[in-house]
Amino acid sequence: MAIELQARHMRVARPGAILVALSIWSYATVASPQQTPGANDSIDTVEVTAQREAKRQAIRTFVSNVTRFDGEDIARWRFPICPSVTGAVPEYGEFMRARIVEIARTAGAPVARNQAKCRPNLTVILTSQPNELWATLKKREPQMFSSLQAPAVERALSARPVQIVQNAVLHNSDGTTSFNTTSHRLKDSRIHSSVTEDFTSAVVVVNDAETGRANFGQLSDYVGMAALARVDLTADFADADSILRLFAKPDSNTSVPAGLTEWDRQFLKTLYGTDNSSQRSRALISTAMIGSLAPD
Repeated sequence: MAIELQARHMRVARPGAILVALSIWSYATVASPQQTPGANDSIDTVEVTAQREAKRQAIRTFVSNVTRFDGEDIARWRFPICPSVTGAVPEYGEFMRARIVEIARTAGAPVARNQAKCRPNLTVILTSQPNELWATLKKREPQMFSSLQAPAVERALSARPVQIVQNAVLHNSDGTTSFNTTSHRLKDSRIHSSVTEDFTSAVVVVNDAETGRANFGQLSDYVGMAALARVDLTADFADADSILRLFAKPDSNTSVPAGLTEWDRQFLKTLYGTDNSSQRSRALISTAMIGSLAPD
């Protein structure tokens, strides 16, 4: 299937169709030892060491940005993911939906077994009028924002051209759950957090008037990467070898990846393979990525 078409040329759904689709909405870093150049090291050795350390630091920054700000819980999907795509012609919508499922399965994230009959909990909408869409959502689906504080919502909606609002539930170590992510927390231990935070649903809105030269394959991978973690989409990913660089600042001299990169795959694999109740989750993810991408 050709995927070079711009997203803005693929919208066919009308506002009414989008609202129908939305009616299905449902409920550190451990720094590696600094390697000090020795007196007998060659210039090449010193340069390689410096480059490796720079890459390691870039990985640590990347992990911090992709897990959202330090101090917040590292959220991920525990409930089986069932994506749907609205606002694109059927073949392109199916391409993006299938790509999200493929990325999730490869990462080890839970995926609904019967994708044809599951109830969507990850809704992707392509539109040229995102502000109007969000205004409608806030009126008709207020529960979408029930677990998010106003600053968190504002932060999520400040990103362009892709915006994500994710609902989450807290699973406490005493077996109780809460949809209020700022309260009902038990006391953390030195090793484990008292809670794990798990996504229950997400809405991804793509402003297809601002996707620039991104092709549909790149856009699909970007959405898949961002929807599987709590990503700060306003962060500067210019130094990261990641599809999240797709909408980097125009003055960035770095090239844009053609799709999901090894950085992205390693991050997602580690995110879903690490105990997210650990107080050292970010450090564990960074260490694993460094071991794979910038070993000694």
